[in-house]
Amino acid sequence: MLLKILLMFSTISLASAALYVKKPTIMCIIHTTKSAHKTRMAVILETWAKKCDDILVFTDAPLEYDVPYVYFPMMGTRDHSWEKIRRVFRYVFEDMDKKYDWYLRADDDSYVLIDNARTLVAEHDPATPAVLGYRWGFFEPRGYVDGGVYIVSSGGMKVFNEIMKNDTICPDFHRAEEDQEISRCFAKVGVYPVDTRDKLGRDRFHHFNIDEFKSKYLIEFIKQNSFYGYKKFPEVISDTSVSFHHLTPYEMKIMDYLLNQLESKRKKLDSSILTSGRSIFSFLS
Repeated sequence: MLLKILLMFSTISLASAALYVKKPTIMCIIHTTKSAHKTRMAVILETWAKKCDDILVFTDAPLEYDVPYVYFPMMGTRDHSWEKIRRVFRYVFEDMDKKYDWYLRADDDSYVLIDNARTLVAEHDPATPAVLGYRWGFFEPRGYVDGGVYIVSSGGMKVFNEIMKNDTICPDFHRAEEDQEISRCFAKVGVYPVDTRDKLGRDRFHHFNIDEFKSKYLIEFIKQNSFYGYKKFPEVISDTSVSFHHLTPYEMKIMDYLLNQLESKRKKLDSSILTSGRSIFSFLS
């Protein structure tokens, strides 16, 4: 697994903050449970969550860390994620004084490249209702966003909080999964998942981990249910990828090291090579 991660991340690049005329603000809303507080959630707080402009964790028990959180003790399973996300989105939109351009919702087994997420959302007007993520091709005629990681614009958050008040358009009780329910609510008012693929048609949001991409069953599932069709691994991985799903804490740490600390060391080496006027090949000989 480690070798696979190394090979894959050798092609992925992090965006530079200097690219933005106005740096989009992103609030990260992370779903976890008590059993993962000291494992997956701890690693997220140590790694990619540091790059978010703000964080809100929603869980089923009090959180041991000094970060904002809300918890729902009566909704202790992921079966209630739809009911919980409605309440969380209402809270961040109606009760929080500070507002953000974009709201990124993630599971606690996801790794998010926040710099690349900023680059992606910078292409869109946050005031326009929008939802971005991996796009499945079933359940709704125009697809739905995968729940591992998806991003809602501030305009989308405003619309969602309005339609939540209409039980006909957006019922409170879940009949399907959270990602399907929110996509269905958006679709009823003409808001559909944005095409987030890169110019080569490669995905930026990844719903499975590396081993799962090799599963014959899941390959067939993707072929039948992806909105844009199947593209084999590793060609499906964009070098401006935003997120990966179904990861262990160890895999998250490895990814973070490769993408940040190792990249920083590589840039220092490149700089020293340029300063000395020596060819990179001299360091390899």
